[in-house]
Amino acid sequence: MKDKIITLPYFPGRAEDAYNIKEEISRIEGCIVVVDLPDGLEEEIKKAVKKLPRISLIVDDLGRAIPIVPNEPAIETVRTSLENNINLEFIDASLSFPREEFRGMDKFADLVEDIGVERYAELMKPYKYQYTESRHKYMALKLRELMEKNNEILFVCNIKHFKGVMQSLDEPLDVGYGMVAPTTTCKVKESDVGKISSEIPFLTFQYENSRNQGFDRKDAIIQLYEDEEADLGLVETYKYARNLAISDGHVYPNLYNILAAAKYTQDDDYAFNILERSQTYPYTYNESNCIIKSYLNYDLEPLDGTRVLEIKKKLKLDLKGSTKKKRSSHGGFFRYFKRTQECFKTEMIFVNYLRNNYFQLVPSGEFEVEEFQCGLGDGIDVKQSLRYRFTDKIFVKNDKMINNTGYVVDFGGISDDAIFCDSQNDCVGTATKYPQDDGFCWNCMVIFPDTLEVEVSSLLYRVSYFNALESCVDLAVQYSDFVYVFSDSIVESMENNPKVKFLPLERIPQKLRDEMCCFDVEWRN
Repeated sequence: MKDKIITLPYFPGRAEDAYNIKEEISRIEGCIVVVDLPDGLEEEIKKAVKKLPRISLIVDDLGRAIPIVPNEPAIETVRTSLENNINLEFIDASLSFPREEFRGMDKFADLVEDIGVERYAELMKPYKYQYTESRHKYMALKLRELMEKNNEILFVCNIKHFKGVMQSLDEPLDVGYGMVAPTTTCKVKESDVGKISSEIPFLTFQYENSRNQGFDRKDAIIQLYEDEEADLGLVETYKYARNLAISDGHVYPNLYNILAAAKYTQDDDYAFNILERSQTYPYTYNESNCIIKSYLNYDLEPLDGTRVLEIKKKLKLDLKGSTKKKRSSHGGFFRYFKRTQECFKTEMIFVNYLRNNYFQLVPSGEFEVEEFQCGLGDGIDVKQSLRYRFTDKIFVKNDKMINNTGYVVDFGGISDDAIFCDSQNDCVGTATKYPQDDGFCWNCMVIFPDTLEVEVSSLLYRVSYFNALESCVDLAVQYSDFVYVFSDSIVESMENNPKVKFLPLERIPQKLRDEMCCFDVEWRN
């Protein structure tokens, strides 16, 4: 009966295999497509796949997870089958343990929070042989049932399990299984994409963009390396990364190889820039309903097997005098610029107006000491009181309050030129060329609190041309305790967020808006 099966083994996470499977499924006629995804989770997986390119993570109560990412061959199988209205069957075991062994796994699941995913995987090793064998038998049993009903089957299977499943087809099968483990579907933010997949988020993004034309990993990595700070040719840096991968026994460079090549052919600063770009995947949710941690895949291995490379960023960028230009992951360029002195003063007035009129004070975690007047505040400061014990003065502590409020100002319009940032007032946003040669107008901008602890230039890649308001609000929420959004539009995902308050743009005096909206630059790259 094996002659009824057309087999498509794949390496998990490999975009090239995902594309080949997509092309093969699109060509077939009259076959039923069978994939090694858990039987019983069809509804959850299909629902998440329909939301691609937005990434999700399906997590079960045993600490296992299924990343719903575009470059995963099994997920591409589901996506292509749905797009072409092809019959699809899931045949892996949702829970491939008998009930008594399920209890043992459940105890391990309770421990994973305390001991970590790596130790969890170690504890699972005594179970893995029987666990894997029972999955192979279950998939073989499902294949037999389908072969009796269908003329031809296209079987998409992880290369790790392909041989075991095909061998089990020739053996007597007597399989007993327990319940389907309950699952939760998590929305994944851009900052969490790298935690759930062995593929580099930037390359996942490139696969999604080239899904209908063909994915070229070499070109995608060279795009990742694009940076005017690079002294060595991009192709040479790629070749170095490829050679590192070969020496490690890999077919393709992984993130470690790519960063090592950047570090050793250029310097740490260049490698740091590549690391930041490597994590970009703009098709994500602004908020997650889950805390994304380390999870196991259905082979009881950590989702992302990573290595560590020490990279030290040596220089802090002075954007006021910089002439560097970098390509944005969302298209176009980041522009570093120097404003005219008049425009700089206008911006200072605008920022000070917002900080003085719209703010929320929050505890800083530090205390101020002052002489007792009429209340004990947060308690007596014993050290200061003892110091002045001969004066009969008592000193009390008061929680020092700070204004850690961020602002998003949506002037409207769509950027057709660049993403700008200003390190003097910690702001970043999109701008449009208008109308004279040296003039620009803000479309949407974030003004971060003056307590911002990261370099504002590192946040440039997080601003999107295509959805400026949503990306700006998401950024402001991440780096502020409270955010005022001045806009005539609402970001639905943030509408009920207690940290965000939406106000109409007209709440800012028109004179300030008009003066701030457009600015001139003395030079730009």
